[in-house]
Amino acid sequence: MEHKCKHCQDKISDFDYLYRKYGNPPTMCEACRRMTRGYRHNPGVSRTVVAEFKNVNIERHPFIFEKENKDQFIFYFGGREYGNWGGARFDEKILVHIPKRFVTVKEGDKYQIDPVICLRVMKKTIGENEHVYFTIDTPDTDEPELYLNYLFSYYKTTLKGYGKDRNYKEHIENECEVLFSCEVSTWANTERFGNKTELLIASQPVTIESSGVS
Repeated sequence: MEHKCKHCQDKISDFDYLYRKYGNPPTMCEACRRMTRGYRHNPGVSRTVVAEFKNVNIERHPFIFEKENKDQFIFYFGGREYGNWGGARFDEKILVHIPKRFVTVKEGDKYQIDPVICLRVMKKTIGENEHVYFTIDTPDTDEPELYLNYLFSYYKTTLKGYGKDRNYKEHIENECEVLFSCEVSTWANTERFGNKTELLIASQPVTIESSGVS
C-alpha cells in the first residue's frame, strides 16, 4: 500500500521507518514536515527514493564502520583513502545508514549486518548539489530474493619499471542478471596506483573469481 502526504499527495517514502520508530503513522512527506515545522524548515533540501530492493541477501559487503548515534550505525564506502593505496583523487564517499537492530557488534569491534535486508538508494538534493546515500530497513520476508555482493580491483605500477607491479581484479564467474551497481574509485594524481569497488545487486547468488597479481 502506498501512503500519501495529506498536503501534497506525494508518496511518504519513509513511512515504514517512522511508523516503527515512533509508533504513529506519519501523515506528511519530508518536504511538508519541513514546511510546517519552523525549526526544520529548509526549502532547499529534498530527499527522494532512487531505487528500493526488498529481501536482499548480503553475501558480502564493502561497507566500513564510521560512527554511531542514538538510533543507528553509519557505515561508508568510497572517499579518500578507501581501499588499497587510496590516492589524492577520489569519488564521493557514500554513507550507509543502518538502524542498530540490524547490526550485531562482536568482539574486537567487528560489526555484522543482518543477512537479509531491504536496501534503499536515496538522493539528497541541496540547492544544485546532489548526494547519494543508502538506508537499510526491514525486509518483507527472511527468504532472499536478491543478492548483494561487490567486485574489487586495484593496481600499482612501480617507478621506472623496477620492482613488482600489482594488477588485481575480481569478476563475476557465473551468469546472473545485475539489477543495480554503484562504482567508487580512488587513485593517485599520477594515476600510478588506485583501486575500484563496484557494489552490485543480482538476481541470484554471485560467484566471484579473481585474476592478476596481488
